[in-house]
Amino acid sequence: DRPMDEILSAFRQARETFANRLEGLTRDDFARTAKHPRLNQPMRFVDHLFFAAEHDDHHLVRIWELRQAAGD
Repeated sequence: DRPMDEILSAFRQARETFANRLEGLTRDDFARTAKHPRLNQPMRFVDHLFFAAEHDDHHLVRIWELRQAAGD
């Protein structure tokens, strides 16, 4: 098992790296569409990003719950 601080640090780093990659995109890039792999529906890239951010919230809540249970 990895320490919680290490997990959170890796999570933050991954999201920061991803956000940095987005900085070079154009308005047209964000408007492009692709099929969501699980929903099997076409979505704009910007909607994929929103979906991913909402999913991250799910993970962050779970991390918070685990920290609370561990007494952090």
